[in-house]
Amino acid sequence: PFHTKGFCYFNNIAVAAKHALYTNRAKKVFILDWDIHHGNGIQDLTYNDPNIFYLSIHRKATDKNQKSWFYPGTGDHTEIGKDRGVGSNLNIEWNRGGMGNTEYATAFSELVLPILSSFRPDLILVACGLDAAKGDLLGDCGLSPDLYYVMTNSLLATAGPQIPIVVVLEGGYNLEVNAKCMEAV
Repeated sequence: PFHTKGFCYFNNIAVAAKHALYTNRAKKVFILDWDIHHGNGIQDLTYNDPNIFYLSIHRKATDKNQKSWFYPGTGDHTEIGKDRGVGSNLNIEWNRGGMGNTEYATAFSELVLPILSSFRPDLILVACGLDAAKGDLLGDCGLSPDLYYVMTNSLLATAGPQIPIVVVLEGGYNLEVNAKCMEAV
């Protein structure tokens, strides 16, 4: 939070979550970040807050000397929160490119949806990066628009109609791919 490190200067998702709690519009906020880059700023701003669960699905390879290195190189699976926030942070890290519908669907069914159901938030915020889509210029992954639809629909079904879900468009570096994926979301 002390200096910018990535593509987001104000971490609007973290600000929205904190504002919802501060104004009593929510007691518990679930942030799902499916942008291919780790949201290190979001994590830093929510890391010790037990009322915000931050879950990031991203690429992480930290050896800068290897072709596999992926910016920003943060978001380790061992980072689970701090102080009162222990247990309110989960990083699902891919150690290479090429992840597609199968890997993301498995992460959703085995981790994302059970954790969402268990946490029982009043508000869900999605950092909706589309840079894991097939054809994106940076992400080197292979999600289809259909999988973005399935992920969004499964959040709606798991949360139920009474829980607001806000989807905030973030990364994505191919306008044609972005348009198809955002329509699916």
